[in-house]
Amino acid sequence: MRLGTGLCLAGVSLVMASCDGGGGADENTIAMTIFRSQVDSVTLDWADAVEGEDGYKVYRSDDDGAFVEIDDLAPDADTYDDATVAAGVKYTYYVAAYTGTAETDTSNRLVADYVKILTPDGGEVLTIDDVYDITYETNLTGNAADFVISLSTAGPALPVWEWDILHFSLSPNPFPWKVGYRVDSGDPSQYNTDKFVTGSETQCVVRIDHYTESHICDVGDDIFTVQP
Repeated sequence: MRLGTGLCLAGVSLVMASCDGGGGADENTIAMTIFRSQVDSVTLDWADAVEGEDGYKVYRSDDDGAFVEIDDLAPDADTYDDATVAAGVKYTYYVAAYTGTAETDTSNRLVADYVKILTPDGGEVLTIDDVYDITYETNLTGNAADFVISLSTAGPALPVWEWDILHFSLSPNPFPWKVGYRVDSGDPSQYNTDKFVTGSETQCVVRIDHYTESHICDVGDDIFTVQP
């Protein structure tokens, strides 16, 4: 069985949830798996155990919104690559076999691995030496939830990630960032005294990457300001 997804590389398995298929379809009769190997691509695989179907429909929900049909596949299909995804979005999928106009069988629902920056969300004015909570959302737990938080003062269009705010396993969420400092070790209470801002306000954005699966990431596009 092949697995796969897209921009920030590699792959991990995902979280399963029950599916309440509509239109009288038999629920969870199609066993689907999901894999994200790229920032901009998610691959679905399932066992084609349905007989006589006219095809399969692929459904996706973005950030817990309504499910929308994103493709209609041929009979006997057993894989689908979604190349229309982006970093920082929670995508949930299921597939449904159909005959005529009726959906006869549906799969389990799966969430592709993701991380989403919640704060800063733009417009904040932070002061050196203050403590500010950087927060994020992810479906990864335990040792899988290892992230690197980085900072750029070059803006969101073509950012240069000058240094890591945080770089260690089991990242706390929220992460209490001592503004203007970087963490030198896995202990978030130990900070480098080398401040990156001197004498003037600096516009910044942050990025978060999975420690080993760098395609699971989010790049902040909301500028915040650090002042001395």
